[in-house]
Amino acid sequence: MFKVYTICICTQVDTEHLDLNLIKSLKREAELLNEWTKLVEKLARVFGHLDLINQSFLKKHSLCPIDKTQTKEAFELLQECPSLIMMTVKEHAKRTLNGLVRNKKEPIALSQMNILLILFQCPFDDFDVCFMSDICDMLASLNEQDQDQFFHYLIEPCYPYTTEQQQFKAILDIFQQFVSKRLALSGHPNSDTALIDATKCIAILYRLNEHKKYVSYTEFYNEAVNDQLEIKEDFPNFKDKKGFSFCDYPFMLNPAVKADVLKVESVFQMRHELQDAFFRALFQGVNSPYLVLEI
Repeated sequence: MFKVYTICICTQVDTEHLDLNLIKSLKREAELLNEWTKLVEKLARVFGHLDLINQSFLKKHSLCPIDKTQTKEAFELLQECPSLIMMTVKEHAKRTLNGLVRNKKEPIALSQMNILLILFQCPFDDFDVCFMSDICDMLASLNEQDQDQFFHYLIEPCYPYTTEQQQFKAILDIFQQFVSKRLALSGHPNSDTALIDATKCIAILYRLNEHKKYVSYTEFYNEAVNDQLEIKEDFPNFKDKKGFSFCDYPFMLNPAVKADVLKVESVFQMRHELQDAFFRALFQGVNSPYLVLEI
């Protein structure tokens, strides 16, 4: 009598969103069959639809709505797959994010921001090139309360960082590095939208740090900004309240640069006083520098 052995491929019941168990199941099936189409199609569908990705990797009974540890583990598994897998995630996530930014006619709700929390867990080498401009655009457009809430989600400790201080420093470094790269590429930093939005995001982190003291204030100094800042071009924007100026974000400037700003401000002040004196003399006559007492 012959025994008949049946190979059964058990897959999780298909769901519209993603979670770690589903990715494990689809990965096992793909490896067994040497066929990755099903996993590719699933990733394309979820990362290509905002509502689906926002419902993925959810975590109950937590400050952050996304299970960041589960999400990181899921991306680590996907990195073990053929390169097409991560390329699919990147291209569809980028398209979804671009669409969200382009079509925003009203302020973006915090509930639509889960996609950003998920992408921050993804270890793309070109993360800043692919996503940071759109991420900074979206975060800068939130109201102050939602901005603070989102960054509280983001700095909730997650492996390999075990404390809020470590997580905060890691997030701050991402935005600081993006500002530095944009400065290196931009010939006109005062009109670079991505650079401006990233600076506003660092301002959000500084606001939170003022309350919680996660890191030293010196961590907010940006070396590239301090090295490349053209004060004579930047300061007039600050003084006239026209356009973007790094002088509006003094926490990014080191003491030496702040001293230079004060020197430029004193020159501007003297010029202003001279102009006032000139016009007074022109229209009112020259005032005597002496005190005259009549008895």
